Amino acid sequence: MENEKKKIRKKRKLNLADKIFFLGIFLVFFSYLTFYLIDLHNIFGLRDVLFNTKGYYFYFTYRPFFFQHWGRNSGIAEIFQYLFLGGAAMTSAFIAGTRRNVSKRQFKFWLLLAISFTLMLLEDTGDLRHVFMSYIQAIFVEAEQSWAGSSFELLYFGFLGGLPLYTLIRYGGFLKRFKKTRTYLIIGFIFYFLAGSLSFIGTAFSKVFDQNLYSQVGQHMYNFSLLIGDANLPKVWADWQASSSFPIDFFLMDSLVEENLEIIGASALLAAVVSFYLFIKKENVK
Repeated sequence: MENEKKKIRKKRKLNLADKIFFLGIFLVFFSYLTFYLIDLHNIFGLRDVLFNTKGYYFYFTYRPFFFQHWGRNSGIAEIFQYLFLGGAAMTSAFIAGTRRNVSKRQFKFWLLLAISFTLMLLEDTGDLRHVFMSYIQAIFVEAEQSWAGSSFELLYFGFLGGLPLYTLIRYGGFLKRFKKTRTYLIIGFIFYFLAGSLSFIGTAFSKVFDQNLYSQVGQHMYNFSLLIGDANLPKVWADWQASSSFPIDFFLMDSLVEENLEIIGASALLAAVVSFYLFIKKENVK
């Protein structure tokens, strides 16, 4: 009986892959909790601290909101994404090298995934989509994103998401033997698909509607935040909106929702790669 209990405990024990994924979940929970406590309820006066801090200390455009420090370009959330995606790319490349003389299918699978993760990392770190789209809009004389910019963005996302999807369909048949790896990969791709879709839909139709969809949906988040925030929050946010060009409603979606979806996706992708590596290392699988 005691031996059976030990076996059950051993089976339930989280390995490194599971811990990586749950770290991603924890980070998302932490961000929303801290947003609630600081931005909405000024816990320990930290919202006041953010609003009283001068922007000239920083090498980036300073905004006095925790959620913006969390989700801005190269902010806290993206740093974790860099670590997850960078780790996934390097580990995939290493696995590809170890499987080269074992299985051509596995070699191609992990090599293409390493390339895919590297491209995703470059997009996160360099914001390449907006760089290329800027030139496209200049060529087609679009001061604001319209059909040319949106068409390019759709093709860009199609390639970025299409390569790992092709890899999974074309070479991923062997993953039936590795259920945890397959599950984490699917979770990662789903969350990146959601984040990419939101990013595209959020701004692609700015010319079609009077207001981009991120701002429309973000306005509901803005109103809900005022509803659950403290009594001073409406005035604090209204005064900030009146004195700056920073749209709080838009960045609630861009910095808090989208970036957290990417954290879950990136942690799941790293967890998938690590789970496969741990299994073949332990079992010496061929």
